[in-house]
Amino acid sequence: LPFAISSSHWTAGGDLETVDQQRAWRVAMLLFISLLFHNFPEGLAVAASAMESDKLGLAVTIGIMVHNIPEGISIAVPCLAARPN
Repeated sequence: LPFAISSSHWTAGGDLETVDQQRAWRVAMLLFISLLFHNFPEGLAVAASAMESDKLGLAVTIGIMVHNIPEGISIAVPCLAARPN
């Protein structure tokens, strides 16, 4: 239970000093959760396309890889704003 309490405190951003850092951390956590659910069907699309043909699987994989670059940036920016160290 102590881990759950400290983990909950950390994920909520309770250890951060400023309100702006806490807000940026909440945004980062919201983006993380939403992208977690968003990426699951992408993985299914890669698997289905790769089962159809290697060429199609590679094309879909590259497309999703390029598509995920701005998603990674969208999570990194609020994380860095909240926890610059």
